[in-house]
Amino acid sequence: MTDRFDCIIGHRLPISLLKASLCKSRIAPAYLFLGKDGIGKTLTAKAFASSFLQRSVVNHPDVLILEPTYQEKGRLITVTEAQTSGTPPKGKAQIRIEQIRSIGEFLAHPPLIAPRSW
Repeated sequence: MTDRFDCIIGHRLPISLLKASLCKSRIAPAYLFLGKDGIGKTLTAKAFASSFLQRSVVNHPDVLILEPTYQEKGRLITVTEAQTSGTPPKGKAQIRIEQIRSIGEFLAHPPLIAPRSW
């Protein structure tokens, strides 16, 4: 099996701590990836989740990924959608209260594919 953290540059200490928790099968109930934009937080989180799920986290039914959104013409668009649309949205991307509420709903359900609730 390839090391899913190979594509991440730097962050030796955080990655070694994440790998140690994987080796010991001691996954914490929550992790906070904090830092400046563009340093690899999302990439590291996805690599970590992919490692303990043994598959990609994209479209995995047991993974909820929140992305900041913009209010655009009465609907919410993600940062990724805004970047591909070509027109820069007004305002700052934010995690909305609806997204926070969706976390509680998501956590109320048992895992569908994962061997246990992490």
